[in-house]
Amino acid sequence: MNAKEWRYKAEGNKHIVFCNKEGKVLRLKKSTKVCECNGVICQKCKGSNNELEELNYQRCVVMPLMKNCSACKCPSRVKVPSTFTDQLNKMVQTYRPAYRRHKSLIRSDFGILMEDKTLLHPKDAIGEYLANNVRSDVFCIEVKLKKGFMSNVDPAANNQVCQFCALQMYRTFNDGKKGKLNYYCPIDLFSGNKSVMINTIKELVECPQNTFRVFKNGDIVFSQELLDKLSQKDGNETGNSLLEEVIQSFFADHKACNGSSKSLCNLYHFFDLLCCALLAPLDDTPQKNLVLHNNNLTCKGKFFKEPFLRESHLTCSNSSELSSMTIPLDCSKSCVPSSSILGLVLSCQLLSNIDYSLLMNSYSSIIHDQDIRVISELDGQFDKQSWQNIGKIDTNANFDRFSMTKSRKNGKIAHSRPPSSSTDAQTLVQKYLVSKSFCDCSVMITMQDVSGCEVEIEKLLRAETKKPGSSSSKSMFLLKSLNGFVFLVQISVVDIDPKPSSRIPLYCQQHEKLKSWCDDVMFPI
Repeated sequence: MNAKEWRYKAEGNKHIVFCNKEGKVLRLKKSTKVCECNGVICQKCKGSNNELEELNYQRCVVMPLMKNCSACKCPSRVKVPSTFTDQLNKMVQTYRPAYRRHKSLIRSDFGILMEDKTLLHPKDAIGEYLANNVRSDVFCIEVKLKKGFMSNVDPAANNQVCQFCALQMYRTFNDGKKGKLNYYCPIDLFSGNKSVMINTIKELVECPQNTFRVFKNGDIVFSQELLDKLSQKDGNETGNSLLEEVIQSFFADHKACNGSSKSLCNLYHFFDLLCCALLAPLDDTPQKNLVLHNNNLTCKGKFFKEPFLRESHLTCSNSSELSSMTIPLDCSKSCVPSSSILGLVLSCQLLSNIDYSLLMNSYSSIIHDQDIRVISELDGQFDKQSWQNIGKIDTNANFDRFSMTKSRKNGKIAHSRPPSSSTDAQTLVQKYLVSKSFCDCSVMITMQDVSGCEVEIEKLLRAETKKPGSSSSKSMFLLKSLNGFVFLVQISVVDIDPKPSSRIPLYCQQHEKLKSWCDDVMFPI
């Protein structure tokens, strides 16, 4: 492998992602540990790699739970020479955000290779047609979905505040991370009501943090880091004003709406199209539509944030000029189709809603029994029967249980019952770890304007579904925007990584700490 053929793409807490001109990305692990290898962690210092187990997790757990839909594809494992890693580690430092540089690449034997989801990856005939007939830019929106339902085990459940909003307020006021507030709430994003979804995405754009990013032709053009740099130069720069500039070429030759500027109109149509993509069914099977938006299921986090959002030092930017873009609510149209990307992810999140004291007791009993087989399976061996059983769970049934339970519990799901055996304890812990991994995943919505070519592309898309062995699921389809443009849309879900069971004590400790703060400080009785 030649390091010069790869360039820095992005990074999270555990990985750095590189891309090449072939439309591929390479994900390599990083760590805070140091050794004598010039800041690069050698395999001896790190221990054995587990890329193979990550792939087994995708194959045996994630993909079956996601109905083997085309939006969720299994990557591949590739050999990575240590010299290649060393070269990348030196090349990448100047492109990395300062707050990420305390971690370095690990000298692992393997890396994870996958398609670059910020670009379209059509089948042969469609790809050839696009190359010869379409010249518009390719835009990709990445959204970290977070936990999309409310529960009576949430730390601020007594005040009807979701986990995300409670944690955001805690980080802003208490734990020294200097977090920033906004009105964004994932409960609104999962509401299925486009008016509610558009309003919350608008708020998210003002303070995207690591939750919302936009790419244009594979290059990042909107992120919190870019917004911060521009804000230092121009104090009037807001998230929505930056996004308006970014998507100027998204709707070519578009005229302004009546009474609105062209840029604001484009922004609204952009958000509407994004919501349509998130709610689009990815197969033709009968849908179970989960209704989420009503008074019992609405997070009140915005109400508690309101007094503090008036203080500029606690917010990301001033978005008052966009108040005219707030969309009136239409609560008669609020549902999440079960085979939409939101429905698929939410049904997997609903695998577990265990009380944290019960979770800790279940985990402690496993450790206390010192059953080597069970302990080893919790953090690997994802091809074993216990994990395959998790993958075989009918996640559509989670929709039914949610609908029945919410009516009895004022919209909040009851927690799981105590385990009756060690096998039950193992299953409870496994379900929790899987649910948590789906709460941290990202959805990539990649779109290209194909107006004027939609008839031929529709024929090619239908032809692909009729080929022998083709999947009944679709990750690529056509959508028409409110202003008449037609887009080829590709949906992908990424970063569904296994969570280590060794962190369960930390998760429980963080939950109790957050709950105490909510009860005693933020929402005292």
